[in-house]
Amino acid sequence: MTKFKLFIETTCLVLFLFVGNLFAQTTITLPAACSDCKSSSNGTAVVNSYGNSTCTAGTSGTLNGPYTVGQPVTTANTMTLYANVVTAGSWSISTTANNGVTFSGSGTFATTGCQQITLTASGTPTLPGPLIAVTNTSPQGSAATTVQPSTNPSTNGTAIVTNYGNSTCANPSTGTINGTMTAGVPVSGVTMSLYANVTTAGSWSLSATQNGVTFTGSGTFNATGCQLINLNASGTPTTTGPFTWSTNSNPVGSAPSTVVAAFNPAQFARAAVGSLSGKTCFDIARSNDNSLCGSLSARNVNKSDFTLSSVNTQTYTFTPSGTVSNVRFQYVNTNGQVITGISGGNAGSNITMAVTAIVSYNNNLNTLAFGLTNSNPLTADIYVIFNDGTSDKILKLTANVKDCLCCGAYVSATQFKEFLCHNLGANTSLDPNIGNVGLNGAYVQWGKRGPNTTGDSRVDWQTASNDGALGFVAAPTVSNPNTALIAGWNSTNPSANAWNSGTETAPIKTSNDPCPAGYRVPTLAEWTAVKIHNTPITIGTWSTSTTAIYNSMKQFGPNSSTPTLSLPAAGYRSQDDGRALLYFDQGGQYLSSTLVAGNQTGSDYYVGLLGFSKITVDTSPDAYLYGYRTQAYTVRCIAEY
Repeated sequence: MTKFKLFIETTCLVLFLFVGNLFAQTTITLPAACSDCKSSSNGTAVVNSYGNSTCTAGTSGTLNGPYTVGQPVTTANTMTLYANVVTAGSWSISTTANNGVTFSGSGTFATTGCQQITLTASGTPTLPGPLIAVTNTSPQGSAATTVQPSTNPSTNGTAIVTNYGNSTCANPSTGTINGTMTAGVPVSGVTMSLYANVTTAGSWSLSATQNGVTFTGSGTFNATGCQLINLNASGTPTTTGPFTWSTNSNPVGSAPSTVVAAFNPAQFARAAVGSLSGKTCFDIARSNDNSLCGSLSARNVNKSDFTLSSVNTQTYTFTPSGTVSNVRFQYVNTNGQVITGISGGNAGSNITMAVTAIVSYNNNLNTLAFGLTNSNPLTADIYVIFNDGTSDKILKLTANVKDCLCCGAYVSATQFKEFLCHNLGANTSLDPNIGNVGLNGAYVQWGKRGPNTTGDSRVDWQTASNDGALGFVAAPTVSNPNTALIAGWNSTNPSANAWNSGTETAPIKTSNDPCPAGYRVPTLAEWTAVKIHNTPITIGTWSTSTTAIYNSMKQFGPNSSTPTLSLPAAGYRSQDDGRALLYFDQGGQYLSSTLVAGNQTGSDYYVGLLGFSKITVDTSPDAYLYGYRTQAYTVRCIAEY
């Protein structure tokens, strides 16, 4: 009979055999559980370093995902290491627990070289601050990140607030919304003010969304108690009416406000008194170096750079006539996003002094207005509304931004007023500051509309023929001075308000006014102001020869080297039949919308004119400067407001 005994040791098996009376011992060596496991991988692979994607020794891996105190980790929380593998094989790696979190993973390196491995996190961070993961290998791999403090639902930060409200922190109470929100208009400068009753200092991050507008803000409460916070608005209100904005916190903070309808200037009557002044024409001088818009070298002197605060922030002044009340300002962008905000006003009564508004222009207008000319500028209307003791009245300025020459002149010591750069009927492709017969333009009788085919006299008057019934004479040229008799010349005197149904200080354009939309015939007071508040500049030959080259003009500007308004010496046409062209290239007489009493005998009223020769500049009723309504003169239009 055979017997055996078995003894198992860690690495070998010992077998004792008994056959009859005979004894034999046999030892069988067993493989270890992992006889070739390597400490560099805890598997069969051999790794000589762990680190970043370059596998450079001494670098660190990455801990991915957010880590917040008290929030268990998720599948997004991992550790990424790159192993420099010298022998392919298995690996099994974990990290020592740190700040409540461990990472572990296993797998196989199929090839050698720089190989990525990912360990999965488990646990829950316990403290804010560093989380450092170090592998149980030799060499070690490591990675670190920061555990964020737990957020409190009352602030979405580390602070704790018991309630939000007004400046007393009364519960319940509401905050306030500062600024005006207008339906369809992007908000600007609007804020929500809330007071928080803070019981634990720390960080906060709040938002509130309603009706297309979101208020957001974040910061830190450095102390407890009733603390003020401000949230800034963005977006565009979609509808009008009352709304309440509530924060994304528990408890919530809320503030009410009413979204108003877009400003409608048509609801106000135009004021007959007072004035609104400020800069209205801006040339960015970036392109259009041509005769239509003027040379860049000349335009650069008065260039408007909207990246500069001196340009993108402008002051406008309302000067009342008499006593007014409740002065406020509004704006409407009529073509493009020109203005971003307006502030100022005086809600009081018995106002007799000037009231100012600060207008903020879009600081990206250098880009938005690039290449635009006088025919397609970006525009915005600026309004002042006030009560004159009987009802609310309104005054308006129109600001335009373009990449083209600004023409105009001062009509007071401080107010620059825009004019068209060319006479009606002139060739608008010509440089308005360089004398040329093509700049003289057409002629029309006082009070007449003239040709009206498209509604834009700048176009219609360039192509129209002589028309006696309309009191219109086409522009002369070098080859055709257009001096022939004009059949059916109109001899009827229009009424005194044919071009102005308002007053001299508050003119109102009529349907008979020949100027294009946005412009009108200047009043005599405005022409007089041009003469007083600008420096005259004389250029050209001022020839009396029949072979004159027709390059004479009188220019006006802030000084003798900066012309901003150039008026050709175009003369005028006879009242008898419109035939005689008088003082061509020797003088200019420009129509106003005003009639004046002449120095002649009789009760007839004469046309108010701006007139000039090579030596002088005058306005009616100068002893020698008057004209009949049936004579035809040139027209230079001024901005309507």
